[in-house]
Amino acid sequence: MVHKREQEDKLQNDLCHEEREDSKVSKLGMVFSTLVQMKGTFYPKLVKVFYTCAKVGMEGNLYSIVNGVEMVIDVVVWKAVAGIDIGGVRKFEESVDGYNKMAIYRGMLLDLARNLRNKLGVGGLTAEVRMLVYIIMYILAPRSNNHARVTDDDLQIMYGLKSGIQMNWVLLIEDIMLKSRRLVDFEFPYAVLTSRFIYYFNIDVSNKIVDFTKASNEITEWHLKKLGMAYVDH
Repeated sequence: MVHKREQEDKLQNDLCHEEREDSKVSKLGMVFSTLVQMKGTFYPKLVKVFYTCAKVGMEGNLYSIVNGVEMVIDVVVWKAVAGIDIGGVRKFEESVDGYNKMAIYRGMLLDLARNLRNKLGVGGLTAEVRMLVYIIMYILAPRSNNHARVTDDDLQIMYGLKSGIQMNWVLLIEDIMLKSRRLVDFEFPYAVLTSRFIYYFNIDVSNKIVDFTKASNEITEWHLKKLGMAYVDH
């Protein structure tokens, strides 16, 4: 039995608020916390328009057009809207950056001998790791399917968070945004972040359908059941 609050507190302490000598770890925790805790209003139809027109230019900036307004999302905009700096590693290379996919996966298993046969399966992971994997799969780097197994991207993010190596979150988010345009069954991610870009460029949102999302890191009883855990309310 896993108490929901204990799991959330431990995860936040490990990745966001723990004081460490390496300042890069603290910076990574701040980016993680910003993305996970983002909440507020968003505009579904305008978000769809944003994604329909989204592209990345030769210089690496994200472009889109909403209501006739051209949006150039560069380093200044990322910093102002999301507090994220551009820079860092997008992909770790095995043996070059100390990254070893299978070694990382084995280190997260609850029972190595029993669960290693289920290659890269989520079910055999420790409870704390499953909570983090859930946040990566559904919030940080969302995808439309294959939630039963961890991917190389999932492990890359976990390695970056745990090792304190600066990751290029901007490139990661842009890659996921552009991929979502090609998948019919993939709902557009980062709706609140996208709406904040729309605010930044003073695009008229009057008379537009509006929705609201709670903090992304609110782990519900349904989420815990999906992770193979149980919610205990004291």
